[in-house]
Amino acid sequence: MNNPKKPEEVRDRFIGEIGRLGESIGLNRMTCQMYALLYLEEGPLSLTELSRMLHISKGSASLNIRKLEEWGAVKPIWRKGSNQNYYQANRDLWGIAKSRIGAGLKKRLDLIDEGIAELDGGIKSNGKISAKELKILKTYYQRFNEISEFSGKARKLLNIFQ
Repeated sequence: MNNPKKPEEVRDRFIGEIGRLGESIGLNRMTCQMYALLYLEEGPLSLTELSRMLHISKGSASLNIRKLEEWGAVKPIWRKGSNQNYYQANRDLWGIAKSRIGAGLKKRLDLIDEGIAELDGGIKSNGKISAKELKILKTYYQRFNEISEFSGKARKLLNIFQ
């Protein structure tokens, strides 16, 4: 299958490649494969169709579609007369990437800020310590300030891109 000829072969190869790409950057392979399938399709697909085409359970399809919805990568589509849920890909790849990178960076910056604030509070409330220990703590405090400044600049940069 080095040179796929049939549309299904091309589709399946693309889906596999996108799954591997996503996995290589820390995303769930199946979630990426589901997005790839929806991205290629002209119209919306139901969970039943997704599970059949990807050879996964409906439960797995449901979990992965919820993740894609959280990312803003898919949207539910209502079909008159149908009780099934249908989904269509958001094809704005740049918008999805900006949103995901921004959310990930913000989460990590929040963790850094919380950790620094906790450590900083511990330094300031430290009881009796030697001059040597005080010097070390002052160095730590200076480093914490540098990291806090970095975090602030990173947040400003993040705001520019969003």
